[in-house]
Amino acid sequence: MINVAIVGATGYTGLELCRLLLDHPKVQIKHLYANSNSGSVFSDLYPQFKSKLDHTLEVFNATSPPSVDLLFLAVPHAQSHAYMHELYESPLRIIDLSADFRLDSSQNFEKYYNTTHQNPLLMKSIVYGIPELFSNDIKKAKCVANPGCYATSVILGLYPLFKEKLIEGTIIADSKSGASGAGRGAKVSTLFCEVSEGFSAYSTGAHRHEAEIEQILGSKVFFSPHLVPMNRGILSSLYIDLNKGLSTEQIIAMYQTYYKNCPFIILNKDRSPNTKYVSGSNNCMIHITQVKGKTVIFSVIDNLIKGAAGQAIQNMNLMYHYDESEGLPSIGHYL
Repeated sequence: MINVAIVGATGYTGLELCRLLLDHPKVQIKHLYANSNSGSVFSDLYPQFKSKLDHTLEVFNATSPPSVDLLFLAVPHAQSHAYMHELYESPLRIIDLSADFRLDSSQNFEKYYNTTHQNPLLMKSIVYGIPELFSNDIKKAKCVANPGCYATSVILGLYPLFKEKLIEGTIIADSKSGASGAGRGAKVSTLFCEVSEGFSAYSTGAHRHEAEIEQILGSKVFFSPHLVPMNRGILSSLYIDLNKGLSTEQIIAMYQTYYKNCPFIILNKDRSPNTKYVSGSNNCMIHITQVKGKTVIFSVIDNLIKGAAGQAIQNMNLMYHYDESEGLPSIGHYL
């Protein structure tokens, strides 16, 4: 058994971490932190956890971290970099679900997050945590930077083509996400009347996850995210030119080879995926086709599971040499 603590337990990602970890056979949740709700009982705020997680919420202090094995940081961006050096020197292992250590350049971080990085020397020491790509590094890691949700869907959709050096020119990534991707904080742009019955693009060519995608793929990406009036889910439509003539069947066979030992990658050859097919699961479902000379890849995930809490637990499993699917849902709930 390993003992864990969660910082930011009352946000959407923290809530999913609590729900999933309660069913993990090798984990005990010892501490929950939520500064804005400190002193409250977690199960009073979320009655579905009554008698299962009745912890009193605490204020997190990085100078005196808890005596646990692993710390999940489900905190807003531009917070953990201020105190990560203290945590990094402690015996803790850490999974940071914020964006503070996803990039390996402080200049890039400052460009996309409009703030100076306070621990640039640590940026190259912290492992970027997509298990399907970097499992060996994750297994040895002291600290893992959990990837962004959009970035996860795009990178997994493209990685085999990138590794085989088959991509030519600029990739077009057209992604749609449910409103939970913006977090639980109150914002006018995610109020019900702003989101319902509407569909909008935002941050085209300037979204923060674009930096992650380009860093991992080493290729220019034209990234256009959209907000869809639903709670959860991401569908990324990826349009690529190849520098070599390959049939759809050959590309699918390549993906099957690359992802043959990846329990959460589903190659759906028969139809374009729907976010309903993966909702509530840790799966990434990929469909590949070719249209009018373009290779088109559709990649869907649940942004709160494979795009956040589930992927963090998958990383934890690797760090402790458990089966990477331990405690994680592999079937979507559809409705």
